[in-house]
Amino acid sequence: MKDFDLEEYSDKQLSFLTQDEIDDKMYVLQLLNPGCVYSHETAAMMHKLSRFSPFRDYMFVPKGYNTMNLKENNIVPFEVSEVYFPQDNVIEKNFLGNNVLITNIERTIIDILSSEHSMGEIQKEVVVSYLDEEQKNLDRLKRYADLFGLQEIVKERILKKIK
Repeated sequence: MKDFDLEEYSDKQLSFLTQDEIDDKMYVLQLLNPGCVYSHETAAMMHKLSRFSPFRDYMFVPKGYNTMNLKENNIVPFEVSEVYFPQDNVIEKNFLGNNVLITNIERTIIDILSSEHSMGEIQKEVVVSYLDEEQKNLDRLKRYADLFGLQEIVKERILKKIK
């Protein structure tokens, strides 16, 4: 299957997708909503921080975004202002081999730790997996912790445990 460059999404018409691409709901929703970013448990799963496969996918959307189509497709949208909208996102291949945009690993950690809907076991698994990651960006993690008021949680659950 051909790689898809999200930067050039506007050059590709949805009517020209292959049947495999059409069957990839995550990919098609990304094409239809290019300003949105997969996040939370969805991003944790794609970063291999968790074995948990969410029943619904999670996405950040810009404030004021029409989320009806996303909700109809079993997406949990998180509407956030520009200040909190995720930056430094990454493009990852989903399980069907197509590229989608997800939050970077540090933002994913912060989102899981700050979310009211994330179960404690998932939070523990994500933190343990992050601690095992070879390429951590602790400066970025600290910046996100500052932005979201999670300095103490990040310090206790992550920073103190890093060798």
